[in-house]
Amino acid sequence: MLLQIKKKPKPEVEETTRIEIMEPKYPKPKILLIDIKDNSKDLLLSEGYNVSEGTFGTPYKVKKADSLLPVIINQPYPDCYEQEIVVIDLVPGDSLDGPTEEKCVSDGENDWWASCSAGIIDPRPRAMAGVHEELDRILKYGGIFIVFAAPRLKYEFIWGYYEQFRGITKKSDIPYHNWSFLSTLHKGAIRVSSDRGEEIKSGDLRYFDELISKFASGSYFSCTFSPVYIQEKNWIVLARNKYGDAVAVLIRVDSDDDKEPGHILIFPQIQNKADFLLELMKDPFPRLAPHLFPHIEKAKWIYQQEYESREVIGLKEQIEEIQKQTEVQIEEIRGQISKVREENKYLYDLLTGTDRELVEAVMRALGILGFKEIVDVDKELKDEGGDASLREDIQIKDRSPVLIVDVKGIMDKPSDSEAMQSHKHATIRMKEWNRTDINSLTIVNHQRHLPPLERDNTMPYRQEILDGASQVDLGLMTAWDLYRLVRSFLKNGWKPEHVKPLLYQAGRISIIPLHYQYVGVVKHIWKNVGALSIQIENLGFKKGDRIDFELPIQFEEQVVESMQLNNQDVSEARIGDEIGIKTDLTKPPIRSGIRTYLVG
Repeated sequence: MLLQIKKKPKPEVEETTRIEIMEPKYPKPKILLIDIKDNSKDLLLSEGYNVSEGTFGTPYKVKKADSLLPVIINQPYPDCYEQEIVVIDLVPGDSLDGPTEEKCVSDGENDWWASCSAGIIDPRPRAMAGVHEELDRILKYGGIFIVFAAPRLKYEFIWGYYEQFRGITKKSDIPYHNWSFLSTLHKGAIRVSSDRGEEIKSGDLRYFDELISKFASGSYFSCTFSPVYIQEKNWIVLARNKYGDAVAVLIRVDSDDDKEPGHILIFPQIQNKADFLLELMKDPFPRLAPHLFPHIEKAKWIYQQEYESREVIGLKEQIEEIQKQTEVQIEEIRGQISKVREENKYLYDLLTGTDRELVEAVMRALGILGFKEIVDVDKELKDEGGDASLREDIQIKDRSPVLIVDVKGIMDKPSDSEAMQSHKHATIRMKEWNRTDINSLTIVNHQRHLPPLERDNTMPYRQEILDGASQVDLGLMTAWDLYRLVRSFLKNGWKPEHVKPLLYQAGRISIIPLHYQYVGVVKHIWKNVGALSIQIENLGFKKGDRIDFELPIQFEEQVVESMQLNNQDVSEARIGDEIGIKTDLTKPPIRSGIRTYLVG
């Protein structure tokens, strides 16, 4: 059967569709939603808020292979300009079947490349790298970031270019990850530890308690958080899991000048994000950052100068005077900070430096540890008109054997030739000086573009190099090792004889001072009562002894003032005991597994 459709006659005058763009009821704050997948935008718009949305992109599938493919951006960068509140969900969307766009540049130009070993390429870190400066500026000028967390992921990204017959030439590694949208989070200011659970309890900020409790049901967390480089006053736990670990935090980011502070709020995966965000905008955000919510400031004219009482005006003048005095004191302290930083520049150079800058930092550190006869070979040869690049950097002549030291700052791990170069120079010196009491020491500032705690500090040298070093009197050290040694030396008042012999060791240099004896490891920590337990494995100790904890950066010593075994006070700990002691070290970075020593 043929179905005939009768067309309507075309009107003589075409109708035009009129689209009316509604201005938001509240022009401020400007809110940007990134990768928020529910109806949050529609709900906030309906309530009159100024909302836009964007995305960092979506992971896409590739064929699993031991090869590299370009990282392709499959969505435009989010428009971050002039935004004031940024909401980000770090859980990615469903993976696409392959990239949807073309490579960003031609093959011969430097580009991002990613490993195909997992069968997935995630373009989000590249998008984050493209906008993190704009996002940093939002935070610097008093903006708020709301992050619905996911575990921090490791990616194998490189910067390089492709040639038809040579393949991909690597220029450097790219250390970006799925938390790299802000410099503070990219550089490891917080530790993100994978965990999972649904029990979410309120934390330490009263006016967030009700909100957390209201939305905890049906929500879940996939990671916990602890501070690394954040001051305690700027770190507030908003929610914890059943074990007391933080699953939601508020990080205050102070400005260098008189600007309003920025705030980063990290939450677990809230089931009803739309209503949760709306509640945040109504309260507590207006009291957290009132400068972003001008429509909340009701009837403040009654507090203007002309309507205030004489007593209030007098009190305000007192506040102004105190602020002026405080500002003067703050400027003085800032000047002191700049001076101390300049005096300790060598410590910063040990972490970031290369070439001459790093050599001078190493020499300064060696002098602080008590070495006296330190020869600057670079300077000596240049003064004589010789080629310093063909010789070692430093000689240490305090005692026999002479130490030949080669120093390098590199972006990755040392090659075999870089690790062995000081040994090569030592061999040449043996022939020149006609003596055999010469040892070699290599100090590398490896992966110097990364924060030291994120570097591979366990195995910076290949195992084969470590195995061979002991046979040729070659010591291997990192600039991070030397930094930790100097920090601990100064903090704990060690003597030069405790540490100088360490640098004459062969193989990987241990930075455990000679007056330390291994006791055991931290087993449990009780933050609420300021105590921890130590599993005694090698050597016991007594009440009144001084012990040390080997923390990730420096060694922390304390006197044992009280001890308990099985909830009973004792005066001595023996091998096999799990002994409890009072301590101030109950906050990160102390954790189970930290090694403990008896200080001799």
